[in-house]
Amino acid sequence: MHLCSMKGIGGLAAMLLSMASAPTMAQSQTSEAHKLRSLDIMLMVSSLRCRTGRDDFRAEYERFASSHLATLNRAGATLQRSLGGSARSLDRMGVQIANRFGDGHPSMSCAQLAALTRSLGKHADARLLAAAADLALGDEFASPKPPITQEQAPSIRITYSMVGLMEAYPTLAIGEPAF
Repeated sequence: MHLCSMKGIGGLAAMLLSMASAPTMAQSQTSEAHKLRSLDIMLMVSSLRCRTGRDDFRAEYERFASSHLATLNRAGATLQRSLGGSARSLDRMGVQIANRFGDGHPSMSCAQLAALTRSLGKHADARLLAAAADLALGDEFASPKPPITQEQAPSIRITYSMVGLMEAYPTLAIGEPAF
């Protein structure tokens, strides 16, 4: 009887341990999904941004998206579930990611992004895609930032600065139109 009790306790401990690691596993899946979605959006935005130069890689992006469609769709579904099933929250997250790359990638040129996209389009390996996301996105996407909730929205203030404009056009007089 004592031996049976020990097996029962061991089984219970194993069950509790697996239950305790379930949120960590879910967080890991969400983090991975966020990285994959971020990589996809970054490459899409970059391909559009680079379209007018010699490193236009829109065709390579289309091949990449086709090659990884199933993996990217699973990542989107995982993120949507983590956001309570809200498609709107998922869209909002996508816009936030796209805005981060609106002015270009912080460290990669169009030529480098084109080469990465071309390489990723040749393979449908999800592990390769995750490794590429780690390299291309860097530390900024290591821990996903939660999307803004409806309750937080009223407290957000949009501000802007004219410092960049003044630096670009130092000879402009105050009040004179920039363009």
